[in-house]
Amino acid sequence: MILTFEGISEAHNPDRQVLLLCDTAGMGQLPIWVRPDAAEEVRAALDGKLGPEASLLRMFASGDSDPFSARIEGIGDGRFTAVLEWASGDTLECAASSAIALALFLGATITCEPDTFEQWGIPSHKLEAETVAKFKEFLEQVEPSDFEA
Repeated sequence: MILTFEGISEAHNPDRQVLLLCDTAGMGQLPIWVRPDAAEEVRAALDGKLGPEASLLRMFASGDSDPFSARIEGIGDGRFTAVLEWASGDTLECAASSAIALALFLGATITCEPDTFEQWGIPSHKLEAETVAKFKEFLEQVEPSDFEA
């Protein structure tokens, strides 16, 4: 599934910030908890600059002119991980924050597997509101006799 970057939110813990990614299909948000320095790297990318980790990834990628995408994998070793994937088939595992920063800097696609989103994502209130509206519509149309055998 394709994700868009929604913003950076400060958590209640000053040692952590949250990168908010939104599913383009409206299913919800994927919060990525990061250290403040990782959040700064993403802010720099939004301003057209690269921090140290994303710069290193870009140097690795500079020999490959194929388009790439950043795929959020899930949590490993206590942090979100990602895989950079090039059209050539080359891949590189890295921190999700660095992958997001590089993707934002280069205008690349950010994705994640539906299982990852289901496990770590937060369902959209918009989706819940639509479900409630459909259920109310159903209740208005249903008759008790519809349930008789």
